[in-house]
Amino acid sequence: MQSNIRTRIQALKSVIREPYAWPGGYERFLIMDDGDAICHRCAKEGFKLMLQSTLFNYNDGWGVAGQDAECNSDGPINCGHCSASIIGDE
Repeated sequence: MQSNIRTRIQALKSVIREPYAWPGGYERFLIMDDGDAICHRCAKEGFKLMLQSTLFNYNDGWGVAGQDAECNSDGPINCGHCSASIIGDE
């Protein structure tokens, strides 16, 4: 269980530090434990809240489940916090 938490925290830090995937420059985003996507800007602003929720497994929707990049999506995705378009409708 500890390694899973460690992996999820690494995902949080990684999206904040490197918001775009290489190669390709695709925007990276977090996937929260409630299924919402969170953009890298909101991840940076809510780092402490997300870290605490992930560490203590609060199950409040702010825990990090993983990360992804826009190249892996089938349709539009908006940030669950600020509603900014992470992946536009192409």
